[in-house]
Amino acid sequence: MLQDYDLYSDEHDEQSVRMGLPRPDLYHFFDREFVHRIQKFPIGETNRPWLLSYFSKNKVFAFKVVPATTFCLGCWQWKRHIWKTNLIEKIRSRMKEEPIEFPIDDLSQLEQLEYRKVHIKGMYLFQKQFVIRWRGRLDLAENDPQKDNLIQRNWSSTLNNNGAQVITPFKISGTDQVIMINRGWIPAERIEYELNEGRQRKPIEKDITGTVRRSEMPHRFLNNQPNKNIWVYKDLKQMANHCDASPILIDVDKSLFNEGNFEPIGSQTNIALRNQHFNYMLQWFSLSAVTLIMWISKIL
Repeated sequence: MLQDYDLYSDEHDEQSVRMGLPRPDLYHFFDREFVHRIQKFPIGETNRPWLLSYFSKNKVFAFKVVPATTFCLGCWQWKRHIWKTNLIEKIRSRMKEEPIEFPIDDLSQLEQLEYRKVHIKGMYLFQKQFVIRWRGRLDLAENDPQKDNLIQRNWSSTLNNNGAQVITPFKISGTDQVIMINRGWIPAERIEYELNEGRQRKPIEKDITGTVRRSEMPHRFLNNQPNKNIWVYKDLKQMANHCDASPILIDVDKSLFNEGNFEPIGSQTNIALRNQHFNYMLQWFSLSAVTLIMWISKIL
């Protein structure tokens, strides 16, 4: 150890000279220590690290296992691709079905009604409305030839249509039940109006049609801050506590949008289902093929 040596002693100089070191400085001391420590473990063909030796003895077995394992993973990703494709088609077909009446007498049915359109009548309570930012206009994908790609994107906004979605409490007619309505998308310059003057509007009775939604996945880097009225993703329990409503959210349809009244643009339902399993399948099958070729070339 360092305390066992006097770096400027004659003994140190003699050891340095014997080892062929030009100067007895600290750098050479550590060089010498390293040599002393490893000289008991010569590195040669018969004394390699155990992992390399083990792999050398079992490389034929390893080359068999890797192609088989990666092939199985490719098959698994293919099954996942089929499952995810069918799920997306099921959601799309559900959204095209005729609206049903909101199950006010049995709210437990809502667990099975996500992405299903419902009809409901009630009154907007603007005093406690808030916005989820930043969001892009998801309705732009409806007539886009690249809809399959757009439908897979996450909830984050795009640079050319920055804005927010307006969430307004909604009291169902004939009951004391208050739910939340996503009235739609507004541009960035309209946000302050909805958070200030928009809250001063008197309650308005509306007959609406919309899509049942659930909470979103939390953001990786940002959190909601209800005490500051800052919202970046939809957590129905947090939102409901904030505006004194039930944790139920309905995305209103675009058919209710009136451009002349500067109302939010509806139909902001995002099918956030990424379907990258086909790409993963190709990667695993490619790796399986490459390692299989390596194995064949090794035994031939």
